[in-house]
Amino acid sequence: MDAGLHEEPRKGAVRLDVSLQYIDQDRPRAGVHPAAVGQVPNAEHNEIRTINRVWNVRADYDIDARWGASLQLPIIARSHDHLSVDDGSNEHWSFTGAGDLIALVRYAVITKKDETGPSVLLTASVKFPTGRTSARNEKERAEVSIQPGTGSFDFTGGAIYSQNAAKLPNLQGHYSWLPLFVSGSYRVNNPGSRRYRMGDQVQANAGGSFAILDRLDLLAQANLLVKLRDDNGDTGEDTSFTGGTFAYLSPGLRWHLTKGLSTYGLVQLPVYQYVSQEQINSAWNLVVGATFEF
Repeated sequence: MDAGLHEEPRKGAVRLDVSLQYIDQDRPRAGVHPAAVGQVPNAEHNEIRTINRVWNVRADYDIDARWGASLQLPIIARSHDHLSVDDGSNEHWSFTGAGDLIALVRYAVITKKDETGPSVLLTASVKFPTGRTSARNEKERAEVSIQPGTGSFDFTGGAIYSQNAAKLPNLQGHYSWLPLFVSGSYRVNNPGSRRYRMGDQVQANAGGSFAILDRLDLLAQANLLVKLRDDNGDTGEDTSFTGGTFAYLSPGLRWHLTKGLSTYGLVQLPVYQYVSQEQINSAWNLVVGATFEF
């Protein structure tokens, strides 16, 4: 889901956004089809379930009418289970830790000339290796791919196009603009812990919001995520079980509590899931959050 900024910077504006993302990966899939655990044999272990609870704290500052900057820090609570191929035992991890800090800058290459004009933003971000990479259970360290931090410097470039499409009445008879956006990004990942390298990622999103009441917006998005295959580095992990393509529809609501405070929630529903070999996927994802602007 795209919870980023789609409007061009407004000089001096400061925003604080806090959100919680919940993803319960408990459905094995081989290619595009549901599968049984271990249907595609793995030499070391077969994945059963991973539950992710990710708190994201993001602070945004608009430097002037074209430039803006953001800092984002995730706090990740994760539990993971898989079956050992050697003896069939269940191996479990449960941990919480800070993820990698992300610093982002954005620049409005096209600014709105009027309420119906388009806006185009370019974004660039750096992910720093600040997150926890040593989470373990009573026996061993968790796999590199499920640690809160990757131990790598990663870089993302993107673009966002937004425009008001029309002015429509809500259920209270008041008119407001219908804003739409399209965004895309590419993340280049580098080797991190034990030289393990997460696969690069491509994301594309499109959506908008409609004010059904004066203080209540209906949100709708379409999301595409493409994950390239990982490189196992010095870990010996079988990375043929990584990578995939995922498409979602994400409806939601946003409630404007006061002029500067709003809350929101979106449910991400998969419409297409393709994975390399066999991987565990979720039936739905959820994000809820609040944004305060001052």
